[in-house]
Amino acid sequence: DDYMAKPFSLQELEARVRALVRRGMGATSSHIKHGPLTYDQAGRVATIDGKM
Repeated sequence: DDYMAKPFSLQELEARVRALVRRGMGATSSHIKHGPLTYDQAGRVATIDGKM
């Protein structure tokens, strides 16, 4: 639900990702999935197609 125009700073990207993760804390699942990418919020592990 967010859009960043190029060029953008890595600090801005990090802040927005952190905000999205905070917003999702009330979600029932601790996993965020987008295509082949999965992020486990509880374990702080990201995988692509199940591989680290």
